[in-house]
Amino acid sequence: MMQPKPTYERGEVILDLFPYSNLKAAKGRPALVVHATNPQIDLSHLIVSMLTNRMFRATHLHRVTLIL
Repeated sequence: MMQPKPTYERGEVILDLFPYSNLKAAKGRPALVVHATNPQIDLSHLIVSMLTNRMFRATHLHRVTLIL
């Protein structure tokens, strides 16, 4: 019996697997849902952003700092 696909909403915080740099293993980490496909469309695209509290890495060129 197939399990139903989970549905996500934009703005939700989920647990997702992010690979280590060697791509041999991954770790579950929190992620913010940036975009989730409309469930009426047959394509399932999910765009997430990794969340971290490691501020010493905030100056990296590809990182965005959100101050709440």
